[in-house]
Amino acid sequence: SRLPAIVCVADADGTVSLLEGQGLEGVGRRPGEGVGQSFGGALRDLPIHPLPLALALDGQEQLLATTAAGRAFDVHYLPTRDDAGAVVRVVAVAVD
Repeated sequence: SRLPAIVCVADADGTVSLLEGQGLEGVGRRPGEGVGQSFGGALRDLPIHPLPLALALDGQEQLLATTAAGRAFDVHYLPTRDDAGAVVRVVAVAVD
């Protein structure tokens, strides 16, 4: 099945290390586009927004309903921690 979702991983320094998913088609983007860039620029025009991503990098799980390219998305921002409890990355999943 082709789940219309977008998965983004941002490392602790804010660099996008993964941007994939069938949902990218619906917002005019390609998988991998923006990888290696800071999340502020890489996520432009996507349903994954910089502010909740920054809050998740601070350790606060976020849930957001938003739109992009005329489509509605539910976006979950989940901080991933190391054994010491420090946030090492955020996984954001946007489902159309």
